[in-house]
Amino acid sequence: LTSTGKSRSVAAVFSPREVNTSGGELSPTVVDPILAGLRGVISDEQGTAFNAFSGFPSGTFPIAGKTGTAQVRTKQDTALFAAVGPTYDPQWAVAVILEEAGFGGAIAAPVARHIFEAIIGQTTETQLAVVPSDQD
Repeated sequence: LTSTGKSRSVAAVFSPREVNTSGGELSPTVVDPILAGLRGVISDEQGTAFNAFSGFPSGTFPIAGKTGTAQVRTKQDTALFAAVGPTYDPQWAVAVILEEAGFGGAIAAPVARHIFEAIIGQTTETQLAVVPSDQD
């Protein structure tokens, strides 16, 4: 991998290196803090997808997720959300990408919640609204 500076000259060259030579799973000391953070995205009041998953049955079907917002010049923000569940034995992975739709936690996470609700057979009174963009 090569990184270039503003002058387009080579600023640094990075060579590949192995980080897990055991060929097995990562240790709990590595995985546990990552999963705790991903669970907090949904379950912690400060989490970026907390509002989208408020009232979701996290006690019986815990989810870990990550919100994101991609920005491209001259375009509206693209909303991103990826999640797995149940966290104790992940069986499902959901990724939502909504181009030029807004922020991941506000726009993409609610869509993922509806998908997870369908997976677990839970119905909801909340309806998703599709708002057409003024831009093509």
